[in-house]
Amino acid sequence: MTCESTGKIRAIQLSELSGVHTIERMSFPNPWPLHIFKQELTHSWSRLWGVFPAEGGAPVAFLLFWLVYDEVHILNIATHPGHRRKSLARSLLARLQEESLRVGARYLTLEVRPSNDPALKLYGELGFEVVGVRPRYYSDNGEDALGMVKPLNGASVPAR
Repeated sequence: MTCESTGKIRAIQLSELSGVHTIERMSFPNPWPLHIFKQELTHSWSRLWGVFPAEGGAPVAFLLFWLVYDEVHILNIATHPGHRRKSLARSLLARLQEESLRVGARYLTLEVRPSNDPALKLYGELGFEVVGVRPRYYSDNGEDALGMVKPLNGASVPAR
């Protein structure tokens, strides 16, 4: 799939993980180590997609998710600071929803910091709903996480 004027969405290969890790370090206060991304590529349930510029090169955004039974769980999504505000995350999530519907998933799920206003705005616009709080979820500062769900294929939001 190609994002209008932004590049192509495709699976990330092992040789491209340094680009993912660069984005990770620039995006999060407590970035995942490179070996975690390498490990994720070995699991059958794990997928790592990237947005690659039309001219090629390193990814400028990525999405890491698990497909487990009827749920697609988003673990990590980030955009390189020099490429933000171009709807890359929105494009990745739209592509993820298409794939989720194709495989019959009933839910998209994720956790997000309550302080991450841009992410909360995007997820709300895309139909995610807050269904719970995970106390002290983030190890860097003890911030809670909001659990969010987007029902698919006629599913309803689980009871709170």
